[in-house]
Amino acid sequence: MSRTFTILLSIYWTASFAFTAWVTALADGALNAGIGMTSPGGAVWSLAGPLAFILANTLVSVLFLWALVVAMLERGEAQGETEQVARLACSAALAVFLAKALCDAAIQGSGAPVPAESIPLLAILATYLAIRLETREMGTAGAVKLGQPQQMARLNALNAVHGTLLERLATPRDFARIPPANDDRIR
Repeated sequence: MSRTFTILLSIYWTASFAFTAWVTALADGALNAGIGMTSPGGAVWSLAGPLAFILANTLVSVLFLWALVVAMLERGEAQGETEQVARLACSAALAVFLAKALCDAAIQGSGAPVPAESIPLLAILATYLAIRLETREMGTAGAVKLGQPQQMARLNALNAVHGTLLERLATPRDFARIPPANDDRIR
């Protein structure tokens, strides 16, 4: 079964966060600082905020790239890996979006994020839900495939053994006819 949503959403978010990191680096002059040129006032600390957002967006882009690679290479019974990596990538993306929203709210002085900034948060949540549902759907399809004749015969045998053991435990015995084990009169 294909992982179409996981692959396409991972490609989209990888490109989106990489592009955001690149645009932020170009707009804030962080690339010039990395090459060795400092800002006109010589304040390196003025680049700390943009540099943090550049690194955070790059990290999230790499996490979604990792989710893409895992989704493409994962096969067989170990299907939980994609969901774990996607959870990590989506959590990091939520942290970046929340930090950006709070930073923008602090800069504008409004004290609260604007409603337009909640759209990427909802998009990341929808991405995680789609990946999770797709992974769960693949897991249930594999479970149905495993429930073939050998598995069914094994389960039937286990149920039969369980039933006989219960029957033996539940059946009362006639203890009046059986002498105790330490009775000396039997000799």
